Amino acid sequence: MTIGAVLADYGMKNSIGSTYALLGLATLISPLFIGMIADRFLAAQKTIAILHLLNSVILYQIPSTILHNEYSQFFMLIFIVGLLYYPTTALSNSITFQHLSDSRNFPFIRIFGNIGFITAGLIMGYFNIFDQVIVFEIAAFSSLICGLYCFTLPNTPPAARHSVINWKTLLCLDAFILFRDKFFTIFMAVTMLLMLTKTSYSAYISVYLQDFQLNAANMMQIAVISEVIFMLLLSLSIKKFGFKWVMGMGIIAWFIRTYLLSIAATATTPLTYIVISLALQGVCWTFFFATGDVYINTRQMIIFERKHKVYASCFLTILECWLPLILSALSIIMLSRSINCLSLLSNGQNFGYIQVRLHWLPVFYF
Repeated sequence: MTIGAVLADYGMKNSIGSTYALLGLATLISPLFIGMIADRFLAAQKTIAILHLLNSVILYQIPSTILHNEYSQFFMLIFIVGLLYYPTTALSNSITFQHLSDSRNFPFIRIFGNIGFITAGLIMGYFNIFDQVIVFEIAAFSSLICGLYCFTLPNTPPAARHSVINWKTLLCLDAFILFRDKFFTIFMAVTMLLMLTKTSYSAYISVYLQDFQLNAANMMQIAVISEVIFMLLLSLSIKKFGFKWVMGMGIIAWFIRTYLLSIAATATTPLTYIVISLALQGVCWTFFFATGDVYINTRQMIIFERKHKVYASCFLTILECWLPLILSALSIIMLSRSINCLSLLSNGQNFGYIQVRLHWLPVFYF
């Protein structure tokens, strides 16, 4: 999440939006294709391992392109990173759910991802390197270790190995059967709208914090710790309130947080608003997106054959990431022009303003 700070520090602030747009384009292309491979030809744990190993090589090449202002090479490498990385999220979720007897245990496994995020953030904060190109080298090393580790994951062979491959399969059209389910369609519509604000938040939160002379890596640990706390409460919350109300609380929390980020820009004590907004991350992310993973896994078991679960999970990655990434980039540009912001999101007030403008849509839809 500090890529925005890195680009801003090296004079590439205007490239942040384009970077995330390219990641969105990559998300459109790769997840379903990779999902089809994992469903039909290669075990999921081997697929994800190969993707991480290849990604480590690409990530290691990025710093030199930034240092030498080689924009075309940088964008090409970022695009490849997106092609290789985004399917791994869906694959890891699919592997997890296929080996869990009870999907309600998912939050306890998901916590280890937060622990990894905290570790990376603390390292960057302690050495004050969150806005330096070395973060890509750290990411490359981490991807290498992760790739090697993935070979030790439980064997998840391609369940649809003997299925007939036709033109619909090659064009990844089979996954659209998911939209026959009304609840799935409604959920994905809300998710795509909410991802608009989530994408702009991820892209610019580090730049926003730097504008207040704050250490972005250290400050964002507040958000991650909050995620851990609410992840532990997730199963109990779903059991007590149900999927709809838990996800509703997550949506409302997003709106409150973005509003706090907006008023912090002109407040006499902005740190108070910033800390509270970051502390809401647990509700924002866990109560909507993590809950959504569990919910979708439940709906998939009803409307999608188990042999296509990897394929379906990768399809969800496209719906959750591709369109929101593209629309978010376009929305940021248009809204920035409407407030005469010559340097895109160069200050906290503009960031908060755009966040609130993007966020009213999913609240209304819910």
